[in-house]
Amino acid sequence: IAVAGRVIGEPGRDLPPELYSAGLKLLLDENNHALPVLKGERLFMISHNVQVEFPRFQSPPHTYINSWLGVPLKVRGKVIGMIALDGRDEKQFNEHHAQLAVSFADQVAIALENARLFTGLQDELKKQIALRNASIAISSSLHLDQVLGEICKQMCIILDGTSAYIAEYDKNHESLTVMAEYMGSTANAHELVSDLGLTYSRREGAWLFDETTSVDFEVVHADDEELPLWISSMMSKYKGKTILYIPLYVQGRLLGHAELWDSRSSRDFTKEEISFCRTISQQAAITIANANLFEQLQKELIERKGLIAELESKNSELERFTYTVSHDLKSPLFTIRGFLGYLEQDALAGNYERVKADMQRITDATEKMQMLLNDLLELSRIGRLKNESVSIPFDGLAREAVELVQGRIMERGMAVHIEANLPIVFGDKPRLLEVLQNLIDNAGKFMGDQKEPRIEIGQSGVEAGKSIVFVRDNGIGIPPEHFERVFGLFNKLDVKSEGTGIGLALVKRIVEVHGGRIWVESEAGMGSTFYFTLPMAPETKSNGA
Repeated sequence: IAVAGRVIGEPGRDLPPELYSAGLKLLLDENNHALPVLKGERLFMISHNVQVEFPRFQSPPHTYINSWLGVPLKVRGKVIGMIALDGRDEKQFNEHHAQLAVSFADQVAIALENARLFTGLQDELKKQIALRNASIAISSSLHLDQVLGEICKQMCIILDGTSAYIAEYDKNHESLTVMAEYMGSTANAHELVSDLGLTYSRREGAWLFDETTSVDFEVVHADDEELPLWISSMMSKYKGKTILYIPLYVQGRLLGHAELWDSRSSRDFTKEEISFCRTISQQAAITIANANLFEQLQKELIERKGLIAELESKNSELERFTYTVSHDLKSPLFTIRGFLGYLEQDALAGNYERVKADMQRITDATEKMQMLLNDLLELSRIGRLKNESVSIPFDGLAREAVELVQGRIMERGMAVHIEANLPIVFGDKPRLLEVLQNLIDNAGKFMGDQKEPRIEIGQSGVEAGKSIVFVRDNGIGIPPEHFERVFGLFNKLDVKSEGTGIGLALVKRIVEVHGGRIWVESEAGMGSTFYFTLPMAPETKSNGA
């Protein structure tokens, strides 16, 4: 029995050894004596002396044949194969034998068609189960690696590959990263070496597909001529014989590709196999797109939460600011209004000494108001008006700040110690200089009657990728209940001290604009340490990198 040019079943009894091979191929060319049967032109064919009628039988191993009978296998009018009977004797077959063979062939054809349909249904069922498993994996898990791994597994099992991989492209299509892999039981030792997480660049030649092309699959064989160098090297490295590549598209965007490897032989893929591979690969593309969308939404949610928290903080700060401004600016206004009344009375009474004193009080009040307004203006500019961020050696910045506050240092007789090997920070140098000036000046103001006043400037490790630096003094200290209050607007623990009380508020604002934070550690009578974090200078690459 021959189906699709291939012998199935045993060919006979007591025949030459070379004929005992199910799967023997027969060429269906013009020289084949059975062509009229296979084309459906004859219901049957009988040859009573094949050695004379068909010269091809005159060469071994067919010299034993003298008679021949052939009938077609038909299903719904289509010939799918044939039954051939060989006889050792001349005129061994007659028309009666042919009619029996035709009846038998009809039954065989039905059996073969049923088997083919059953096999096709089994294959289709396997594909549907594979797609269902992939869909379940997608719907039941948000873990990208698990879903893609399941898709690789199903693709490899259904299409009888030795291994399968899924690679994701970066946004600029400059590199690809292996996101999932599956090695089947028939994978060779080289394939079992994991590629998971490895990244290959376009410059290395790791590319097949492009959004500008319409190629929807690519099959390469190890023995193909003019293979791309990168593919050739990969097949050589992992001993692959055949690779099927499928691009992963979602709404016209190329997200990556899937690979099915066969390291056993050079093979081709049917339309149905490629169609299935494209279908299940589409599941992988959707999974990657959903994962990217979820990641983007998570980032946006975090950013939104951060913006909401910042807005709430700003609103709270604005409320405190409004209250503080209304409270602190009212005081000089009340002074001005009150002494304007006294000024009028004293002028009418001709008391010029009192008039002069009244005018001085009004002048002092306006100067205080001017100082408050200037400080508010300075605070409002922080974050809006910025100088270019640069790398700054912190020890140099500290020495410069000490020089600028030298008058206060000499007045109080303070010793200043700057630690060695301080970090290089990154930021707005004039603003960071202002931070150190305020902190050193503040330490001088609240040194008290310390006999050996001292200020230390140093580093205390790293926090969240930022350097922790500090300014420490041995002055009067701050009670714990006032740790937060000292950074408030116009908050002065000692109302008799000079200034408006905005210095530490400015410091806090500048540090926060640089993405850092500031806090104080202190005990009453034991000095204070103001810690704050600043970005570290970015690493620079050498020209040869």
